[in-house]
Amino acid sequence: MVPAIEAALRPGCSQIGAILPTPSHFHDFKLHAGCLRDLRSLPGSFTIPRIMSQADLRCDGCGQIASSEHIARRLQRLEWSTRYRPVHIGTLLLGAVAPLDDCDFIYSPAGAWEGEAKLLLAVAGVTTAGKAAEATLSEFQRGGFFLTYVLECPSEGAAEDNVQQLLGSRLPAVMARIRRSLKPKRLVPVSQALERFLPALNSGDLPCAILLDQGKPFVVEVDTAAESTSRLREALTSQSASARQGSGAGF
Repeated sequence: MVPAIEAALRPGCSQIGAILPTPSHFHDFKLHAGCLRDLRSLPGSFTIPRIMSQADLRCDGCGQIASSEHIARRLQRLEWSTRYRPVHIGTLLLGAVAPLDDCDFIYSPAGAWEGEAKLLLAVAGVTTAGKAAEATLSEFQRGGFFLTYVLECPSEGAAEDNVQQLLGSRLPAVMARIRRSLKPKRLVPVSQALERFLPALNSGDLPCAILLDQGKPFVVEVDTAAESTSRLREALTSQSASARQGSGAGF
């Protein structure tokens, strides 16, 4: 039994009214009081069920069933990334699933980046040698870069089919966030897992340019680091040059 309710059901307790709200249809006080008396007469083994479904426990950042530890980590990473969100986002890097280790998460204040985080900093032209983590991330921010994920939490061992289902379920909310809040000048998908969702991203619902690698997402992985980061860097440089030329033509 829920402890607070268990305490309220003890003889002589007068606090049950504060714990159990009056149903909207109980306009008759006598009827309400009678229900409380009936509740107090229940046997000691009676347990009031918790009114909670699995949907109540789903993380709003990834759609997975979430423990308190999961939610705490999600909020911590959200705080880290929000701190370095540019006022005006030039390039939104969109990944599929957030990495498990903080060293692979670009907004980790610990620095010592590895894997995807290290590669994306290189793509943005940000060097890390001899710099504090805060200085490195501030430079990434000043460059107009922001990284986010369709699933903002690690997949926690979910099967590939389940991950694809979660991605599909979360994508409409992510696209709405891009339109209404992030509003980047350009969007760069950086995960092969997003390839099947390119028709949705290219549907015209997003008011920004979408940079692709020969019609596919850029794949930023350690195994193909030199090749993939080089092509992405070239695409970003070309896009920036075109934007400058277009801006100059208007004067």
